[in-house]
Amino acid sequence: MNKKGIVTSTIIKLILLVITVMTLIGIFSYLFTTISQDTNKRAIQEWILMNSAVKQGTLDITEFSEVPPISMLHEKPISINADDLKIQENQKTTGFNQKLADEVYDCWDAFFFGETEFKALFSNTDLFCFPCASITSSEEIKSEKIKDFYKYLDLYPIKNGQSLYQSIYKNKPVQPNKNKEIELKENIYVYFIGGNYLNWKNMNSLLKASAITWTWVRDIFVENNEWTPIIFIGTKEEVMELCG
Repeated sequence: MNKKGIVTSTIIKLILLVITVMTLIGIFSYLFTTISQDTNKRAIQEWILMNSAVKQGTLDITEFSEVPPISMLHEKPISINADDLKIQENQKTTGFNQKLADEVYDCWDAFFFGETEFKALFSNTDLFCFPCASITSSEEIKSEKIKDFYKYLDLYPIKNGQSLYQSIYKNKPVQPNKNKEIELKENIYVYFIGGNYLNWKNMNSLLKASAITWTWVRDIFVENNEWTPIIFIGTKEEVMELCG
């Protein structure tokens, strides 16, 4: 083989090596993220089951944490850019809608879809607020507003399955106002929030909250005497307004 042929062969091998390495990096990155998310979900669910058992007297432990042993379900922020706001081919929706819907689903899933009995874990003056995910926007789209996310939940299946996203909530709302736009100028947070009738009725600070927030509080909690969990989507300021 002449020198030119050897050089060409070497270049091809190097290209193939780079492609292989990049592919392996992608695979390991995906596996690491998936394992991390599954581990965090298990940690939340084990915390729920253990603390519920302690409160109900079926597990004898003198000390337990009032919060899960992790700070957030998905610790790494989800980044979105202009491509995520484009209508996907054959989908009639955007990548943003799918990403946010998946985060909402994962948050609800981690807390047993809101069906686990949490009431015994908290006093009448406590709210339970836990962050599941944060979404950051690139500078080029910070002026954008999302108008059709809640419509997406009503129309599209869960992660390519058969059931629609909205079906998992069993008439428990995801957000106070389905007509509300999601602004991208600030980071967006997905929170699991729960409270009961007395939580909301006795919290005078919420009387000064925004119209949207108070409508949500009145409709969801004050008219419902039971402990009610929901998934809340909003900015840090909106979350702090509710959770303090």
